[in-house]
Amino acid sequence: MWSGCLNVLGLGSGKGKEEGLLSDPQLSKETAKCVFCNPTPEKGFDIVLEEERFIAFRDRDPAAAHHLLAIPREHITNVKSLRGEPGAKLVEELHRFGTRALAKVMHPIDVARSHDNDALGKDLSPASSPETRYGFHIPPFRSVEHLHLHCLALPFRSPYRALKYRVAPGDPNARPPQHKGWSWFVTAVQTIAILRDGGTVKVGAC
Repeated sequence: MWSGCLNVLGLGSGKGKEEGLLSDPQLSKETAKCVFCNPTPEKGFDIVLEEERFIAFRDRDPAAAHHLLAIPREHITNVKSLRGEPGAKLVEELHRFGTRALAKVMHPIDVARSHDNDALGKDLSPASSPETRYGFHIPPFRSVEHLHLHCLALPFRSPYRALKYRVAPGDPNARPPQHKGWSWFVTAVQTIAILRDGGTVKVGAC
């Protein structure tokens, strides 16, 4: 298990129960029934890339030309449970891993187009590139209680699918500044900025 998990979730600091986060016994129960804990080909997962802390596999119901899910091996419930700098660093590393996994399955011309931005770990939302998108669905708009980063190589398969991954820009002139608008989807870069500002990810503007 990754020793940084408790800090990422705000546990071990006396904040867990106050903020409604999982305690250690609860984490054990969640892990036991989590479909994303210990994914293997024998369990039906089409695994694309594995590293010590992360694993990526194809989404069973892809929304775009290529659609992967990149997850930490450690059981972390969802993006709303992440806190502060430890959470931001986790998302940065997961984002970099996800870009490597997506590059592995993309057509070479698509990899060449997005390589520079991916290598820098930048968000590839429509504002910077039409080809790829990385982000999380925000509870209650998600299906599995295990943190998973959607790694998408566009185009989307339908307008409805595109709507599920709509990016809402923030308002830098707001006080305090808003890194995202109202949306059930948050990009990896938006998540990192929110956490580094001491906030938590939510559906509303934050």
